[in-house]
Amino acid sequence: MGVVQLSGSWRTASIRRRRTSSSRSVASHGRRARVALIALLPLGFAALAAAGPGGVLPGSHAAPAERSMQVRIAAQETVQPTPVGVVASAMRPIPGYHTAPEPDASSSAAGSGNAPVNPAALVGDVVQFAPGPLGIPGIMLNAYKHAADLMAQIQPSCGLPWNLLAGIGKIESGHASGGAADSRGNTTTKILGPVLDGHLAGNAVITDTDGGAVDGHASYDRAVGPMQFMPGTWSHYGADGNNDGVADPNNVYDATFAAGRLLCASGGNLSDPAATTGAILTYNHSMAYVKNVQAWAHAYATGAYPTPSELPPISPDETAIDAPDGADPAPTPEVLPDPPAPPKAPAPETLPGTDIPATTVEVPGLPPVQLPKIELPKIELPCLFNCPPPPPPEPAPAAEGTQSPAPQPAPETPAP
Repeated sequence: MGVVQLSGSWRTASIRRRRTSSSRSVASHGRRARVALIALLPLGFAALAAAGPGGVLPGSHAAPAERSMQVRIAAQETVQPTPVGVVASAMRPIPGYHTAPEPDASSSAAGSGNAPVNPAALVGDVVQFAPGPLGIPGIMLNAYKHAADLMAQIQPSCGLPWNLLAGIGKIESGHASGGAADSRGNTTTKILGPVLDGHLAGNAVITDTDGGAVDGHASYDRAVGPMQFMPGTWSHYGADGNNDGVADPNNVYDATFAAGRLLCASGGNLSDPAATTGAILTYNHSMAYVKNVQAWAHAYATGAYPTPSELPPISPDETAIDAPDGADPAPTPEVLPDPPAPPKAPAPETLPGTDIPATTVEVPGLPPVQLPKIELPKIELPCLFNCPPPPPPEPAPAAEGTQSPAPQPAPETPAP
C-alpha cells in the first residue's frame, strides 16, 4: 500500500515536470515566431508597394481561380447597392411627353386659347336668366327648353325632352363654354373643334365640304358651335331657332333646334330607352358617348350628379357630328314662336288701388297680410361722451347803414 502511494506520487510529479517543460518550450517557440514576424514586416511592405493594381507582383502570373476572385472583389468594391429607403443623389431623367405636331396657322383648332370672336355677338349685351339644375347656364337652359318646345309642335311623336339636349350640350361644349352668349343667343366667341386634317392621334381626316363658309377652314372640316356640328351635317339639319332670319351654328337657339331635328329624324319616340340610344348613336356613333349623354341627361332630370362609373372616357374623335346623309328632318314651318324673353324685374309692391309702397308679412297659420312700408326717419341722438367741441357761433350780420368796427390789432408782446 505504501509502495503504491510512493509510486503514484512519483508518477504525478513526473507528469507535472513534463507539462512545465512543454509549456516553457511553447513559450520559447512563440517568442521566436514573433521575432521572426517583426523581422519580416519590412519585406512585406516592400512587396505590397511593388505589387500592381491587381495585387499581383510584376512578372508573376496569378492562377485563374485567383484572378476570378480578384475580379469579384473588385466588382463588389465598385458597385455598392443603394440602401432601402435612401434616394440616390443622381439626377433622374424627366419623363418624355410626346405631343402631336403643331399644325400650321391655316389649320389652327379651337381650344388653343385664341378662339376667334363671333362678330354676330352684341358686345356687352348680357342676358340674365336664372340658372338651371346642376349649374346649367340660364340662357342654355332657355335654349334647350325652347328647342324641345319647337320639336313638340313640329314632331310631337318624337317626345324630345330638354334634358337630353342638355346632356349633349354638356359633352360637346360645356354648355357653350359656360353660357357665354348675348341676349339673342350668339356665342361671344366661335366654338370650334380641332381641324380634322390628321394631325391629332385618333382624329379622322375629313376634307373640306363648305369652302370654309361654316367652319372658317377651306382645306379641312371641323365641328362648329355649342352643339359641335360638322359643316356637312349642318347643311342638312341646320335651322333658325330664334326667328332672326339666320341659321347659325354659333347661335345657341339655332344649334339646339338643329340638334333636336337630328335626334328626331329617325322617327322613334324618345320616351323609349332603345329609341333614345339609337337617336344618340345617329348623333355620334359611340357607346361611350351614349353613356355619358344619358348619365348627364338623367342627372339634369333628377338633380343628382352622375358617378364616375357612369362616365366612361370618350376618345377624341367621338365628339363631332358628321351625318350629311342621315334621315331627313321633319318639315319646319316658316313661322315659329320666339324664344322666351328673360323675366322682367318684379314691380314694386304697393297697397291695392294706391301708390303707397307695401310689404307682405307672412305669419304661420294666417293668410299673408299686406302692410304699408314705412320708412322711419333717421334720428340723430345727442352726444353724451367724448363729444367734439361745438362749432364757433357765426357773427351776427351788420345792420344796414352801419359800419362794422375795424378789427383791433393784437397787443405787442414785450421782448424779453
